[in-house]
Amino acid sequence: MRGLRAGIAVLLVATSLLCVSASAQTDASGASPRDAMYEFLSACRRGDFEAAGAYLDLRALPADERASTGPAIARRLKSVLDRQLWVDVEGLSAKPEGDLEDGLAPSAEHVGSLDVAGKSIPLALVRDASRVDRPDWRFSAATLSAVQPLLDEVPWVEEHLPPFWTRTRLFEVALWQWLALPLLVMFAMALGLLFTRLVRRPLVALMGLATAEAGEIVELTRPPARMLSSAIFFVLLLPALALSMPAFTVSRKLGIVAIALGFVWLGSRAMDVVARRAVARMRAGGRLDAAGLIPTASRIGKLLLAAVVAVLLAQNLGFNVTGLLAGLGVGGLAVALAAQKTVENLFGGVTLVADRPVQVGDFCRFGDRLGTIETIGLRSTRVRTLDRTIVTVPNAEFSSLQLENYAARDRIWLKLMLGLRYETDAEQMRAVLDALRKLLRDHPRVDPDPARVRFVGFGAYSLDLEVFAYIKTSDFDEFLEIREEILLSIMDAVAQCGTAFAFPSQTIYGTSDPGIESSQALPRGSSRAGPPAGDD
Repeated sequence: MRGLRAGIAVLLVATSLLCVSASAQTDASGASPRDAMYEFLSACRRGDFEAAGAYLDLRALPADERASTGPAIARRLKSVLDRQLWVDVEGLSAKPEGDLEDGLAPSAEHVGSLDVAGKSIPLALVRDASRVDRPDWRFSAATLSAVQPLLDEVPWVEEHLPPFWTRTRLFEVALWQWLALPLLVMFAMALGLLFTRLVRRPLVALMGLATAEAGEIVELTRPPARMLSSAIFFVLLLPALALSMPAFTVSRKLGIVAIALGFVWLGSRAMDVVARRAVARMRAGGRLDAAGLIPTASRIGKLLLAAVVAVLLAQNLGFNVTGLLAGLGVGGLAVALAAQKTVENLFGGVTLVADRPVQVGDFCRFGDRLGTIETIGLRSTRVRTLDRTIVTVPNAEFSSLQLENYAARDRIWLKLMLGLRYETDAEQMRAVLDALRKLLRDHPRVDPDPARVRFVGFGAYSLDLEVFAYIKTSDFDEFLEIREEILLSIMDAVAQCGTAFAFPSQTIYGTSDPGIESSQALPRGSSRAGPPAGDD
C-alpha cells in the first residue's frame, strides 16, 4: 500500500514537472526566429493548422476572416515550403531580438527565397511584441502577399482528398504521395513501352534505307531504349506529385541515375550492333586484321562511354568532380609512364591496321626473315615462318621494321642470266636472241611491256645474255610453274640454234720451244766478252 502511494506521488510530481515545462515552452513560443519557425513547422506536421496560423501576420485581412483564413494559408504555405524551400531551422537566430548583423531591419529575419514566376522573392519573419496573445515572430504580411501566386497553386489532390491522406506523413511525404509514387513509376514504364512501340515502325523504315538488318538493330536496342524513355518520363512527371524538397531531390536523382544507366546500356547495345556489322564487312572485304581489333575497340568505347556518363552523373548529383578529374589525370599520367611499352605497342597495332602495310594471310619479309602474317593484335603480331614456327613480334618493333609484302605484288619479276659457249658464233647468237624474244612475246602469261632479251657481255667463260620479263600472276606457286615452262623452252631454243650453255672451264695450251742451234752454242766456261788482247 505504501509502495502504491509512493508511485502515485512520483507520478504526480512528474506530471507537475511536465506541465511546468510545457507552460515554460508555451510562454517562450515564438520568442525567437528559430522558435517561431520550429513551432510553425511542428504544428503543420501534426496537422494543427490553427496553431500554425498564429505565426502568420494576417493584419492585411479583415478581422472577421483571419480566424477562418489563417489555417488554410498556413497549410498552403507549408506545401509551398515543402516543394521549394527546405528551411534550415538551426541556421536561424535563437536570440529574441534576432540577428542584428544580417543587414536587415532589426525587426526582420531572412528565412530563404521562393521562386515566383521566375523571380526570387525573399521569405521573411517580422517581430511584433505589441500583443501578448500572439508569437513575437511571424511571417510578414508583405511576404504572404508576394507569394500569393504560389499559395494559389496548391495541388488539386491536397484540396480534395480527406485530411487523413494529406496529414498522415512519413519522412515528410504524405500518405497519398507514398501511394502515388509507385503508380507514377508504373505509368512512366507504360509510357516508355508505348513510346518504343510507336517509334519502332518509323525507325525500322528509316533505317531500312541504309541497312537490311534494321529490324534486328531496333530489337537489340529496344530494352535499353524502353528503360531510358521510362526514366525520362518519370523525371518529367515527378513534379506533379508535389513532393517535399528532400523527397523530390532523392526521387529526381534516382530518375537521373536510371537515365544514365539507360543511356550507357543503349550506347553499349548500339556499339555491339555497329561492331558486329563492321566485323562482317571487314571479313567480307578480306580485312581480317581490322576485324580482330574491332571487338577490343568496342569494349574500349564502352568503358569510355561509361566513364564520361559517370563523371557527368556525379556532377549532376552535386559531387565536386574537379578534384576527381585532376586525380584521374595524375593517375593516368602515372599509368601511361608505367605502361609506356604497352602504349607504344597499342599505337603500333593501330598504325598497322590503319596504314595496312601487311594484312592477315600476307606473305612478307620483316627484317631479315620471311613468314605469313597470322594475327595482328593490340600488343603484338604473330608470324608463321617458313620453318612453320610462330614468331611473336611487339607491334612497336614490327611497325618500325622494313616490311616487304610479297602478297601485294600484281606481277612477279622474271630475271635470268644465260651463258652460251664461246664457240657460239655471231650468227648463232642472233638466232638465239630472236628465238628467245619470240618465246617471250608469244607466251600468254608474260607481260610484253617490258619483256626483253639482250646480249650483255663477254664473261670469264661464257657469252652472257639477260632475260628480263614480268609474269602476270601474284601466286608464287603459279609463277614457279610458268618459269619452269619458260626455262625448258629456252633449253629447246638454244639447242635448235646449234649451240649450248657454257659451264665454268679452263683451257690449257701445250707448246715446245725449238731451242738454240749447235753452231751458236758456246763451250762451257767460255765467254762472249770479245777477242783476246793483242790478237791482230
